Amino acid sequence: MGEAAGLLAGSQTISAVIGVASDTINQLGISEAQKATYINAIPVAYAVTYIFGTAGSAWLLASLGPKMLGGLDKVKADCKALEAQMGTSEVDEPGFSPALRPVVERVRQQGVVKEVSLDMILQPGDEVVLSGRREFVIGEEDWIGPEVVDAQLLDFPAETLPVMVTHRTFAGEKIATIRAQKFMHGVSIRSIKRAGINVPVLAQTVVVSPARNGVSAYRLPI
Repeated sequence: MGEAAGLLAGSQTISAVIGVASDTINQLGISEAQKATYINAIPVAYAVTYIFGTAGSAWLLASLGPKMLGGLDKVKADCKALEAQMGTSEVDEPGFSPALRPVVERVRQQGVVKEVSLDMILQPGDEVVLSGRREFVIGEEDWIGPEVVDAQLLDFPAETLPVMVTHRTFAGEKIATIRAQKFMHGVSIRSIKRAGINVPVLAQTVVVSPARNGVSAYRLPI
């Protein structure tokens, strides 16, 4: 009995089994000597099998697992194909409106930090905070000017809000479709949870109602 409990605890790397098994053995209607024999056998069996429960599991998943799925090369190819189909986080970074150009968030003019307005005219020497998808923001230095460090200008709030998807307009839609909506300006889908399980935030991921999504204002200043 003690060996069985130790084998289970070690092979599955569940140390809590040791305590549960020990308590159970102590409640059996057997002699104290027999209880001690069973309990003393638990850590021995645990120590022998624990190394397989850790290193053995890693080896099984890394070596034998891919072979069972057709070989490592096939697994790599299938993963790349799935990434291309779903859209990767590198290519489809969770982001903003469909506009390729970044948006001006704040401006410092003549030493004064100002919130932007549609009729504001930028002047040479102004410092601006740009937000947008990283690959587009970085490229703007060529015509707008070099990046500067201005802690005060970048000190504005952003918040993370949980959103429960219940509206049938967006239930069943892909992330790429939701990102293209006007209200997504300045908003990034940071995470998606479905039944308590994290779902990858990819362009082709379908939002199912109800699905709890972590959404936050996400600005990329430059």
